[in-house]
This record gives sequence, C-alpha cells and structure tokens, in this order.
Amino acid sequence: MKWGDDMKKPLIGVIMSDCCREASAQMLQGMISQAFLCKCNIIVIGTFGEPGYRPPIENRITDLIASGGFDGFIYDRNYFAGTIEEQPIDRALTSTGRPVMTLDSGEHRYFSNTVSHDFEAFSRLAEHLMTDHGYRRIYCLTGQEGTIPAEERLQAYVDAMKRHKLPFEPSWCIYGDFWKNSAFSLAQRLLSGELPMPEAVMCGNDTMADVLISALENGGVHVPEQVAVTGYDGNYFGELSGQMITTWKKSDEELGAQALHRLYSIITGKYGKRLRVRSDGLRKGCTCGCRSIPRESSLLRRRNRMQERYSAQFSGCDMLPALMASDDLCQLLVNLSRYTYLNYRWARLRIFLTDECIKAMEGDSADLSYAPGKRVREMAWFDHDRKDRLNPRPLRAEGIPERLSENMSFPTAYYISHLSCGEDFFGYIAISFGKAPITYGRYYIPFVQNISAALEHLKWKSRTVGRRTDTAELTAFYILMSEIRQNMKNAPERQFTIDTLAAKASVSRSYFQRMYKRYFGVSPMAELTEMRIEKAKGLLRGTDKPVNAVAEECGYESYTSFVRQFRSKEGMTPSAYRSS
Repeated sequence: MKWGDDMKKPLIGVIMSDCCREASAQMLQGMISQAFLCKCNIIVIGTFGEPGYRPPIENRITDLIASGGFDGFIYDRNYFAGTIEEQPIDRALTSTGRPVMTLDSGEHRYFSNTVSHDFEAFSRLAEHLMTDHGYRRIYCLTGQEGTIPAEERLQAYVDAMKRHKLPFEPSWCIYGDFWKNSAFSLAQRLLSGELPMPEAVMCGNDTMADVLISALENGGVHVPEQVAVTGYDGNYFGELSGQMITTWKKSDEELGAQALHRLYSIITGKYGKRLRVRSDGLRKGCTCGCRSIPRESSLLRRRNRMQERYSAQFSGCDMLPALMASDDLCQLLVNLSRYTYLNYRWARLRIFLTDECIKAMEGDSADLSYAPGKRVREMAWFDHDRKDRLNPRPLRAEGIPERLSENMSFPTAYYISHLSCGEDFFGYIAISFGKAPITYGRYYIPFVQNISAALEHLKWKSRTVGRRTDTAELTAFYILMSEIRQNMKNAPERQFTIDTLAAKASVSRSYFQRMYKRYFGVSPMAELTEMRIEKAKGLLRGTDKPVNAVAEECGYESYTSFVRQFRSKEGMTPSAYRSS
C-alpha cells in the first residue's frame, strides 16, 4: 500500500507501563516527535496499579490491542517481563498480524527490536575515571547476568581496563540487579573487608550508584575522598545520598525516535525524515572527584519547578470530595470539568464508560466485572476551546483507538488508561497534550484514581436511593472502619486476622477487605505490616533492645520473617538500619 497525503495517517500503538517514569517519558518524547515528523498518530496504552494490589489488567489491555485500526506497535517489553501481563500481551500483539517493535529487550521470535548501544558511552565514562582522575583499581557493578544491557556495559569496562593495561581480577566484575539490593550487598562486602576497597566503582545505573554511596557513607567511607562512584542513564538524582552523581546521560529520547522511525519504514516502505536528538553525554557530579560541576540546565530547572507546582496544586485541591458529592453521573462529569486544569499542558480529555457502568450509576445492580468486548459510550469530552464534540454512537472497547484518531487535522497522541476500583470496571479515560511531545506527570495517576473512586461511591449511593438511612449508614460504617484501623495502629503487635477484624465490623470477610481497601487505599494485612515496620523502626532508633526482641515486640513470631519483611520495605536489614 502506498501512503500519501490523501491516505489516512498511520496509527501506532505503544504498550508501556508507568509512562511518567523519567526514562519512559523521554522515550515517549522521542516517539511522539518522530511520529509528528512522519505524520503518524499515536495511541499509548499505559498501565498503572495501586501498590500491593494489581487487578487482572492484562485483558483490559489486550481488548484495546485487538483494535483493527492499528498499523503497528511499539512494545516496552522490559517492564512487563515476569508479571502477569507478559504472555497475554505477547499473544495479543502476535495475533494482530501487525509489525511489532520492542525497545532494547533482546531477541524475540516474532518481534523486531531496537537496541540502544551502551558500549561506547560506558567506555567513555570509564575513560573519564582513568584518564581525568588517574584511578587504577576500579570495580564494575552491572545488571543481571546474561542480559544485553548488563553484558554490554561490563564488556565496555573490561575493554577499557585492557586498553589502559590495568590489571584487574574477575572479582572486580560484579553482577547485580539494576536495583537497590545488589548495591547494598556490595557495600556490605566492601565495609566488612570481604572485598578490598577499590579506588572507584562504576555502577550500571544511577539507582545502584545512589544506594552504594549512601551505604558507604553510613559505614564511614567517604565518597569521593576514599572511593569514587559513578552511575549511568542520567535519570536518577541522588535521593538517598543527596549527592549529584557523576553519570552518563543515556538518550532514551533517541531510542524512542529510532524505534518509531524503523517501524514507520516497515509499515509504509518509506524512509521518512529522521529526528535529530541531542545527546547530553557525560554529566559531571561530585561523586567522581570533579571540582568543576556544571549547573543543571535552565530547561531542567523549569521542568522540575512546573512538576512541583502541579503536584502541589493537586495535593491541595478538593477534587475527591467534590466528585463524591455528586448525586448523579451528569453532575459528576460537570464537577470533573473544574479539575482538568490539574494536568500540565493538557489539551483534550475524553471518558468512555461501559453500558453496565451507566446502568449502575442509575441504581441498577449491573455486573461491573470486566469482560472482553463490552460496549462503551463516550460520556465526556473536555478541551480548551469548550466545544461539545461528543460522539453519541456506542462502540466496542477495541474501537476506541480509531475513535480517538479520527477527524484530526494534525498528528496527535493519546494516552489511554482504564477506570476501575477493585473488581469493578467502569471504562476508559484518554488524555492528549495536543502538539506537545510530552507525557503525563505522576499526579495524573491519583487524578484517574479519584475519578474511579467517585464512580464507585456513586454506584453505592445510587443503589441506596430511597432508603432513609443511606447516608447515615455510610458515615457510621466509615467511622467503624476508621476505629478498627486506629486499633490496629495503636497495637500492631496483636495477632489480627481478617476474620477477627471482619467480625468486629459485623460484615463478611470479602466485604471487609473490599471496603477497607476502598476507604484507605491499601489492604488491611499490607497496612498492618507497614504499621509493624514503623513500630520496629522506632524501637531500633530509640532503644538498645536486641533485634530478635524488637521482632517479638512488634508481633513477629519468626525472626526470619521479620528480617525478610523489613528488608523488603526498607532495602536493608534491621541491624543495618540501626547502624545507619
């Protein structure tokens, strides 16, 4: 097929988790900018879930993937691996028969892959340590053994050592996890003397570098005076150590642009214009020993100020109470229009609700559990020009991507997320930023969750219309649940169970769990664990009690279980926490 100006714009689907993550946001910026150059439309199918609770969302994603309107897909497969979403999404993408491009995720039987080459960049970072600072005894902490990014960065380090004729031992090459645990483990090995202290450590990413610096400093080893540390990727800003980390700014924007350009060529047979992306390269911080540290760019400072401003606006607004005060669906959507400003540079916001959801808002006892192929209706369209563009025609969920991309005079990008609360599925929400190649901020996640919570509340309210005690019952039950929660907080060491807690509320076990999570945003047992860990931290800081005594006082019958949960929550053992 030949694609011309008189033909429809290619529609690219992007499957990505946690779009507001720094690396994801930059990849999306590159994809969208490249798509606009090639006159393509983009639909980003993003996922996010509540901490500690992941509803079965894979079908809600695959329903949208099944749309016949997509001409190809970009799949950020790394962030779905090992979770319940992986295989359903792979099967769904394969069954479409459309070309699929993955992002730096290795070889796949059916999908193409775009790779970001780290070898040269990591080599240049090593050269900075060896040539500019004269370090000789250098360790390398990389990622999981066998993965392409980990092996490529490790090989760059090895080649740099050989090129400078520096002797090194196999024990200096350390495989990790690209996360906090391996960095903390390495710090303990260095502090205990199991490994001799090096002159410098090259970490495979900034997260590991930050944890390593913090752990070494807590152990009495100063960075960079006694050991220098560098990171990689340039997406992490020393949250634990408080130091500006020397790193290499990897161009995730370029990776996203390359992936889309390659996919566009496969779809259309055209080469198309290439986006020119500036690579920031070496970012000098104080952790390598450099004295001259460049200030952050004015663009980065402005972006951070805007993010902080919108986060503050959201945290200080009354969106959730206002939405929950709505008496019907129409009023809820009208009230919602007053809070669209909370999304930075938004252009359009559209809401699609299932027929079952609409019936439930009118008081019917409709089944709100998810099922593929449900009909949805476009119930809201908000944009800056205040024009009513609602399309009343019902459609299946798989028709939403085409509906979003139709009748647009210029290429556009939409982000689709599902509206749900627990087992109840209400529909989808889509946001666009017009011609701006940006993604939503972290405040968009609670924005969507507030809408879901308000729909759930309206469903409950609609079913109790006509009963004189509906509001009183709701208030009384919330007060009772709050009292139970406070009792747990006052004495987390007690052996609470779901059955005993449900009995105090005079409700069933499943209903208690569902309402507890609905009111407080977390499951009762998960919050009880957090309460116990907080009590343990207080005892570790303020007393000299042995760790096993602390575990017993916090309600743990097993010392091993206490250490495992404490490390899972805090990233270190109780003894290490007390030392820090």
